[in-house]
Order: sequence, then structure tokens, then C-alpha cells
Amino acid sequence: MQTRVALLDGSQFTCIKRSRGLQLFEKVCDHLNLLERDYFSLSFRDADSNKVHNWLDPAKEIKKQVRGVPWNFSFNVKFYPPNPAQLSEDITRYSATFYIQTSPSV
Repeated sequence: MQTRVALLDGSQFTCIKRSRGLQLFEKVCDHLNLLERDYFSLSFRDADSNKVHNWLDPAKEIKKQVRGVPWNFSFNVKFYPPNPAQLSEDITRYSATFYIQTSPSV
């Protein structure tokens, strides 16, 4: 089954893999060259309402979490750093700040 992940900048990351959530998350972070991963996670829409965002559990298999919907995920900021200037990686600072600036729900 093909897995699609919408990245923060609107681009798509696609891979074919049945795995645990952590393996997909690590592939996405590797694709982005992101080392400080604690602030980010993958989410997906609920099959029942298609409005509720659920965080992908890294310890569970994806197929047990996502049922009845295509495997479309979003790469999101899960935790906001209190001071983005304290982040050591430029890409992490950029991603967190970009998300805050472009997200209508923040």
C-alpha cells in the first residue's frame, strides 16, 4: 500500500512500506534531514468523521491504526519549543516557525 505524507511546505513524500509508525516517521525525518525530532509527529484523519486528527502512534503498526481510509498523513509540529532560538538545528527552527506562521489553527 502506498503511503503519502504531506510535509509542512505543502510538498508530498511518498513511500511504499507496511511498518510501525516510528519507521515511517524516521523515513520522513531522514528525507527532511531533521535531527531534532521530538517536536514533530505524523497525524491522520479519523475514518468516521474525517475531521478529527489522530497522532500516529510510533509503537504500533500503521495498519492497526489507520482503518477504512487511505494512508495519507500530515507531518506536523506536535510540541512548540518555548524559545525556538534555543533549537540547535536551523532546519528544526525553520520548520517550527514555518508551521506557526502558516497554520490557521495556531
